[in-house]
Amino acid sequence: YGDHRDLHSFPTRRSSDLTNAIPQQMWSTDADGNIEYCNQHLIDYIGSPMEGLVGEGFFRHLHPLDERLFRQVWRSALDAGKKFEVETRVLGADGTYRWFLIRSVPQHSIDGKLAHWYGIHIARATTSSTQSTPHGHWSPRFSYSECRSASPCWRRASADRVKPSTC
Repeated sequence: YGDHRDLHSFPTRRSSDLTNAIPQQMWSTDADGNIEYCNQHLIDYIGSPMEGLVGEGFFRHLHPLDERLFRQVWRSALDAGKKFEVETRVLGADGTYRWFLIRSVPQHSIDGKLAHWYGIHIARATTSSTQSTPHGHWSPRFSYSECRSASPCWRRASADRVKPSTC
């Protein structure tokens, strides 16, 4: 999620209250993927203050088998300015990994320039193994696509490659 710029400039108190009222882990970054805000649910789950999630901080909480591809697909989404979706394991403060569907959408300024990314972590069903999905086998899903179009999606086909498919 990139480097830290100004942790206290975003969001307003009202926006912060709203994101903390929603029972999901939420975050925002600037156009380059630098974390600007994490709601309290994400901070509590990770067990780290927001300052610990900036720069390389968040990536340290990804499962080692998921991190490399997560980084690649996140970078591709940033470069393309396209919607981002990942199903991956995230390490919690209790020392266990849980599956999350992580979604992020780009937000543009009035002049059409990419301004921010808003993201959410949706908890998946729990499992007893860090190697398995809620369905009993390891096959995390990664994709990015253009909103409201039939553009190609990128799906994780195996542990070591990304392959295109249609939306």
